[in-house]
Amino acid sequence: MKNKLLKLANFLHSKGYSKESNQILNLLAQASYQIPGGDLELLPELRGDKYVISPPIQSGKRTTYEYSHKIGPDWREDLEVIKDPDSDWRKEKPFHYNPAIVEELDVEEDKFGIKKTPKLKEGWSFQIPQNDSYMYRGMSWEEYQSILSSGRIKSEGGYNLGDRQVGLTYFSSEADQARYYADSFAPQEFATTIGRPAIVIALPKMEGVRVPGTGESEIGIPEELSADLIQEVWAGEIFLTSGKGSIDIVDSYGGRERGSRVPPSKWVAWHKIK
Repeated sequence: MKNKLLKLANFLHSKGYSKESNQILNLLAQASYQIPGGDLELLPELRGDKYVISPPIQSGKRTTYEYSHKIGPDWREDLEVIKDPDSDWRKEKPFHYNPAIVEELDVEEDKFGIKKTPKLKEGWSFQIPQNDSYMYRGMSWEEYQSILSSGRIKSEGGYNLGDRQVGLTYFSSEADQARYYADSFAPQEFATTIGRPAIVIALPKMEGVRVPGTGESEIGIPEELSADLIQEVWAGEIFLTSGKGSIDIVDSYGGRERGSRVPPSKWVAWHKIK
């Protein structure tokens, strides 16, 4: 099927239908390899249609799955360049960005290459403004959807540390700490992907339970809270991505197991949705 579509794309291009040819090629680029069930059990973050997965690379007892973010049809491609000023060596670094979030790319060029920095549209920012009267909780898109459907805020405690944190739902007095947790600290199967933003909610600040070993900014709330208390909701959306990530699966004496992992690069911008 893939070969037939490639032939069709080439035929259309030869007849001057470049737009239609490129549409077919873009669809093929977004086609994802289907990971066998046994390996997929070890790769929960690659389930579903969040990523474009390449056919595996086999090297001895190591199987490497490469994957990239599945971008939208309106995303644009551009590139940066790294140069060696003392030779002809250069390396191009392609990336994709979302023009719905990026106003323009600021270009800086010197003897070391070409750097392009995104300028965000109005209403988007790299930070969440701090309000000292609030406490913040960073979470995955899935947890936020659960709050919307249940009307309650209560941690399941799956990633709490130690028995003393059991039963506590953690917030932070620092918006930036919650932002970091939502985007960078979440378990990989709940990591931010295109169409599934990171979420930070803000509630009126409350007295929490102090647990030794936790930071001064962390607030542990023992009771279930109503979603009606939410004052603000911020969504962190991926607006730029480059390169491929990879995950290794290794054949060992105990069977197949996960090896090293490198995620694809991403930039996240935040906007207020409530």
